[in-house]
Amino acid sequence: MRTLLISLFLCLPIAVTATTYRWKDADGNTVFSQTAPSDGRDASTVRPPPSPAETPQAAQKRLQNQIQKFEDSREDKRLLEEKRQQNTQKKAVKDENCRRAQKNLSNIQQKSRQLINDGTGQYRRYSVEEKNNFIKKTREIIKRDCT
Repeated sequence: MRTLLISLFLCLPIAVTATTYRWKDADGNTVFSQTAPSDGRDASTVRPPPSPAETPQAAQKRLQNQIQKFEDSREDKRLLEEKRQQNTQKKAVKDENCRRAQKNLSNIQQKSRQLINDGTGQYRRYSVEEKNNFIKKTREIIKRDCT
């Protein structure tokens, strides 16, 4: 009996250090095994839990590293979301600029003698040169914002 117990204790470290594989089966269930999947699926190895011989200081340091990684990940996600929202807002502004430019171009091309406000509350007609410049600038805005 004594020999059997000693043999078991000697084999215990071997069992603890065995490689464990993790993968998803065909039904989407997570599978853990000591052998890699035979059908060629991608499998990742699972790290064994820390040994009980780890000092409290080492465990505290490892915990702090994990907390820092988590906080970094949270910050990265927040920055990505902020950037996504900014891109959405920029796209909305570009879409609105595009819509307005297309409407302005349509209006000025359909109306032969369009009136403009000269800034003092008085209205006057576009000159041919002003009209052509307006059309040119509007087409540049359409080219920039309507792609």
